[in-house]
Amino acid sequence: MVEQNRVYRRPPVTRQPGRRRLLRLLATAAIPLFLASCILFYRQGVYDVMDRQRLQVSELLMHLGDTVLTFVGESHDNPLHHQAQLEVIRQFHEKDRPVAIALEMFETGDQAILDGWVAGRVDLHDFIEAYYRNWDMPWTLYGDIFLYAREHEIPMIAMNVARDIVNQVARAGFASLAPEQMEALPGVSCNVDENYRAFIERSHGFHSQDADSFERFCEAQMVWDTTMAYRLVEYVETNPGVQVVVVAGSGHAWKPGIPRQVQQRASSITSRVILPEERARMHRLSVSVEDCDYLWLGLY
Repeated sequence: MVEQNRVYRRPPVTRQPGRRRLLRLLATAAIPLFLASCILFYRQGVYDVMDRQRLQVSELLMHLGDTVLTFVGESHDNPLHHQAQLEVIRQFHEKDRPVAIALEMFETGDQAILDGWVAGRVDLHDFIEAYYRNWDMPWTLYGDIFLYAREHEIPMIAMNVARDIVNQVARAGFASLAPEQMEALPGVSCNVDENYRAFIERSHGFHSQDADSFERFCEAQMVWDTTMAYRLVEYVETNPGVQVVVVAGSGHAWKPGIPRQVQQRASSITSRVILPEERARMHRLSVSVEDCDYLWLGLY
C-alpha cells in the first residue's frame, strides 16, 4: 500500500568481519522466535472461513490440495506472520510438491538477484544489500524464508513494480507516466468493488483529501495489484504444475486485491487466501469468504 508522506530510504548495511559470523548471528537470533512461533501455530491453528471450523495446521495442506496460488498475507512488521508464511512453504516442500515463492518484497527488475541467491551464486552480504534496496523492513523478519529457499533451491519470484513508478502515480496519476514506463505495465484504473474502495479510502484518509487525490492514490494501489497479478499469471503459465506461495501484505493478499486481478486475467488459475486474524477488521466472527478462505489464529 502506498503510504502518504513517507520517504523510502535504504537502511545502511554494515560490513561484517566474516560471512560465517553473520550467518551464525542470524541463525542464533532466529531460534527463539522460531520455537515460540511453532508453539503458537500448533496451539491456535487455522480457521476455515467457509465451514466455520478450526483446523489443525497439519490439516491445512490437505485443504489446499492442488491450488495453484496460495496467498499468505502479513502485517509487514509482525514476525509471527512471516513464520506462518514459512510454515506453509515448508508444508508444500516437505510433501515433495513443486513450489515457488512469490514476493512483494522484490521489484521485478531484481529477479536475477533472486535467481542467483537460490542458485548459490550471490553471497549473503550482497543479497542483504539487494534486499534493503528493495524493502525497508528489518532483514531478520524475512531472513528465515530466504535462507530456507536457498537451502532447498526453491524458486523465488519478484512481483513488485518499481517504487518510483508507484509513487509517481500516487502524486500525479497513471496518465503522468512516460510511454516507456507504461510499456511494462498492464493498464489500470480505479475500477474496484465497494469493499475494496472503502479499504483504500481508509488507508488514504479520504475524508481529509480531495477526490482527485484519492483517485491518484487508488490508481497507485491498482498499479501495485495489477502488476503483481500479471507477474503471477506469467509465471504460472510458463511453469505448469508449480504451486506458488504468495508472500504479500494483507491488503494485497485480501481477495479483492491481487487475487481478483489474477482471476480477471486467468480465471482457470485456482487460488486460496490465508490471512492473519485481526481483532478488528479481519476477525473470525465477522470474516466472510469474500475476504479470505482461512485465518491464522492468535498471531497478534
